[in-house]
Amino acid sequence: MKKEQLPNDKTHLDKKEEGESTRYSVEYKEAVRKICNGAFLALRGRNGPDIAEYFTGTLCSHPQFMRSSPKNEDDDDFILIARALVDPEEREKIKLFAMLALSACSYVYTKDEQTASESVVY
Repeated sequence: MKKEQLPNDKTHLDKKEEGESTRYSVEYKEAVRKICNGAFLALRGRNGPDIAEYFTGTLCSHPQFMRSSPKNEDDDDFILIARALVDPEEREKIKLFAMLALSACSYVYTKDEQTASESVVY
């Protein structure tokens, strides 16, 4: 099985472990921000059935873990999401929560930032 090559012939994400903190490269942080920002804006600009199409065709193009229960549809995440995507009111909720998740994921946390923000006096 051939590994997909990343820039500079890397096959994995370079990160440094420093104590309890992980250090990601500036390039990685910028790539995460750019991808999340693009997806956020693309989702924000969609309405109606376009939300479902974008959600399934783009956001779900990467494998997702979802519970599956062939015997009980109420415990099956695939069915829950499919039903919500065809219901106009629920579809808007999916859009809202997906935008919130993209916003949250666009920020790569570093422990130093927490320490710095805790020392700020308001």
